[in-house]
Amino acid sequence: MRSSIISIFIILLLAMAVSLQNHPIMAQEAGGPKLFIKQTRFEFPPVFEGESVQYEFKVENGGTGALAIIDVETD
Repeated sequence: MRSSIISIFIILLLAMAVSLQNHPIMAQEAGGPKLFIKQTRFEFPPVFEGESVQYEFKVENGGTGALAIIDVETD
């Protein structure tokens, strides 16, 4: 009885380990993408109506996996 409980426990642990391999957090620790943004905020000066302004943020991938930026939000 005790050996069957231990066997089931080991099987469950192995199943969890295999399922976590594809988890995003585990992928990052294993050498996935790593986002670096030195400056995360920029305050624009006053702008007159009809004028356009631009600012570029430098984004780097410090990891070894491909980095996909899916969405960007502003305040």
